[in-house]
Amino acid sequence: MEEQDKNFQKNVKYTQAEKDFRNRIITEMEGAKRMRGQEHPEFDGMDYLTYWETNAKAANAYIPPKTNDEDIRATTGTTLEKKNTLLTATLNLNLDPDIEAYDSSDMMVDELGTHMEDMIRKSRKIENYDAKRINIYDEFYSQGTAIVEDKYDEYAIPQKELDGNFGVNDMSKMTWKKRVDKIMKECSTELIIGPNFYVGNIHEPDIQRQPFIFIRRLMTYEEAKARYGDWERFKYVTKRIRTTSEDADSIDFNNWTLEEYQKNMVEEVRYMNRWSNDLMILLNGVMMFPVEEDGTFPLSSINGTTLYPVAVGRTEPITNFFYGKSIPAKTKVDQALFDEMMKSIVLKTRKSYMPPLANNTGQTLSKRVFWAGHIEDDINPERLQPIGDNTGVSQAEFNATQFIKTIIDQKSIDPIMQGQSLPGTQTAREIVELKEQSMMRMGLSILGVVLFEKQLCYLRLYNILHNWTQAIEPEITGKREAIYRTISIDTTFEDGLQGERVIDFTTNVPSPKQVAAEDKLKKATHGRIIRKTYINPEMLRSIEYKWYIEITPTEKKSNALKQAQFEESVTKAIAIFGPYGKLPNLDYVTTRWAHNAGEDPNRFWQQNPTGQMIGQQAGGAMSLPGQQKGLDRWITNQLTPNATQRSSVANLTR
Repeated sequence: MEEQDKNFQKNVKYTQAEKDFRNRIITEMEGAKRMRGQEHPEFDGMDYLTYWETNAKAANAYIPPKTNDEDIRATTGTTLEKKNTLLTATLNLNLDPDIEAYDSSDMMVDELGTHMEDMIRKSRKIENYDAKRINIYDEFYSQGTAIVEDKYDEYAIPQKELDGNFGVNDMSKMTWKKRVDKIMKECSTELIIGPNFYVGNIHEPDIQRQPFIFIRRLMTYEEAKARYGDWERFKYVTKRIRTTSEDADSIDFNNWTLEEYQKNMVEEVRYMNRWSNDLMILLNGVMMFPVEEDGTFPLSSINGTTLYPVAVGRTEPITNFFYGKSIPAKTKVDQALFDEMMKSIVLKTRKSYMPPLANNTGQTLSKRVFWAGHIEDDINPERLQPIGDNTGVSQAEFNATQFIKTIIDQKSIDPIMQGQSLPGTQTAREIVELKEQSMMRMGLSILGVVLFEKQLCYLRLYNILHNWTQAIEPEITGKREAIYRTISIDTTFEDGLQGERVIDFTTNVPSPKQVAAEDKLKKATHGRIIRKTYINPEMLRSIEYKWYIEITPTEKKSNALKQAQFEESVTKAIAIFGPYGKLPNLDYVTTRWAHNAGEDPNRFWQQNPTGQMIGQQAGGAMSLPGQQKGLDRWITNQLTPNATQRSSVANLTR
């Protein structure tokens, strides 16, 4: 019998269209659950939940409990350290996107892609994405598959202000005033644990080609009430315990959940189908949206597109399969064998210290007979003899253990990448070659991260375009006219200078001269470069742009390398193109040089308005031959900009 709460609510009176829709999606979800629960060769003959659990144990150096008293609870943790090495290397990468925008005529819109890069960085700074990356990449390397949802969270924080004075002894006099709730709206990235995510076709690797997806989340009834309590159909959500039904056709009301749960809990299931543009939320089986003949609540309401708001990253792809393969998945059997070998070494070493004895003395002896310096009276040592061979670990057994470890290294990464020295003597060239070979094996994982981040950037881009360009409600601003968002972010401008970019969404766009004058005024007032960009949000949303995102992973802490590479590229550019009068932009070169050196260009360089001593040295030193004409042009005119006509972000301000 199922336990019911005392105040059981009546069932929802669904229309026939709603009954048909509900039965259809329940049938689809039950089928997806059964498909994932089957044994698959891609899961090494296991079902997904077993596969996920064994990977998690291997990736976190799980120590199993003792089966027998003589067992040893220990693990080498080799797989964990391999994963942590990859995780650390990935977290040290700069994965910022490079975005280009093209209009309907396939003309590049200057600066718009750069502005979107800054807005994505700003949104991630607000949600503290760097902290979330740790858990996301940990799941990525532990399971071989990371599933992340890009959302736009809206929530209200009650604002209270204490009224009057009170002391410790008169707390009963404490009162407060409630002010207008603080409405928080922000883009958010949320990791979805694999067992809570289901796909319609497990043999389709592309998330955007899935027939449907759904996400399960279990919460307390109180949390569900806080989130959905104001919704019309929440009154039909009960607290009783339910079980999964296998016959979806017989389900007419709220008597279904995907998994079993306990009393006072609510199962939230979010069903998405991009092909019919449907989004449905079920709480303990109760549909929260109405259904019409042409479907239900639109999926496109999330980010303005029918794309699933979910990105999927794979460490190593499996052909025609949704889930990927991870290092723990490949090495967990070898890790178990390695752990068993290590336990055997410990047991055999213990046996050599305290060998089993045959006691023929006729007396009961304690383990003190193994203690150093212990004296046992009235014992004939010939009647106390060791049993079996107690010589300890042999060289052959030790070599076998090292052989197993070598197999693990070959399936993952070399110890040299973990900062471990190899046995024997290696030359510097051999060490470099070993690192290069190990980096080649890591290349597939890094590529998986890059493709994963590109998906997240696309979703965040559409999220920003759909939500940040909306007018802020009058009840928040207290003004009747439409007020739009303003975004500011520290950045490096197109000319290499560093400063603050302010993007102001507004329908009242000032002229370019007014913008330039405002920038000069802000620089004089704040003492730093501040450049404002005005964009008409309505025009930005109405134009269909094509977006191209590229990510080139580079190390975050590589100033010395970047400096050397930049100096070499500038020297080569001068040597090759200098004789033809083509020389780099002096302001850009000096700014980039200081930036690569980790210095503030505005403070590092002293202004030299006359440009003297350029191209020559004190004491009559020779300037670069054949380049004085080019240097003069460099000082006076700089390079003539490319005359190719392109669209511009300024078009959005008209």
